[in-house]
Amino acid sequence: MPAHPNQRRNTLHNTEFKKMVTAAMDEKKLRSIVKSAMADAFEENRELMQEIVHEAIEDLALARAIEQGLKTKSATRKKVFSILEDGQ
Repeated sequence: MPAHPNQRRNTLHNTEFKKMVTAAMDEKKLRSIVKSAMADAFEENRELMQEIVHEAIEDLALARAIEQGLKTKSATRKKVFSILEDGQ
């Protein structure tokens, strides 16, 4: 006897639900693993992590300086070197 359409639909919904729950659990596990790994890395490689953070901050500052520079008018080469040489 063939399965009733509603029964078949419920089976599909249950299967999809199980997949979604499994994916959510896997994501939670992955997040937990990554957080744990990051904490371990910070503890064990403090200098390396400080270097990475320092470089990231420098990159952000450079990007911000470039953005600001694009909003101002251009300077001549002579003017730039004059400022650099005079230390102004």
